[in-house]
Amino acid sequence: MTLLRRETVSYKEKSTVLQKDFESEIDRILAEKREQFRYSLKNGKVRFEKGMRALQRQQKTGVFAYLRKSQLKHLLTAPLIYSLIKTFA
Repeated sequence: MTLLRRETVSYKEKSTVLQKDFESEIDRILAEKREQFRYSLKNGKVRFEKGMRALQRQQKTGVFAYLRKSQLKHLLTAPLIYSLIKTFA
């Protein structure tokens, strides 16, 4: 009985250590991504730096430019596909 108890305790300890390692690894990866994409979290909302927002505005494509560049077959099949998604969802 005591042997089983020791294994259970060590399992719980291992689980706790693994969980802490996992959480610290996730925190490290998130910090790297925040640096890469230049954003921060404030009050649960993502805030991008001004430079990143300006870059996004420069690269943004308007609706008419997007439609003008699209292939005709994509424009004709899109309404059908989206109507099926809405029906089955």
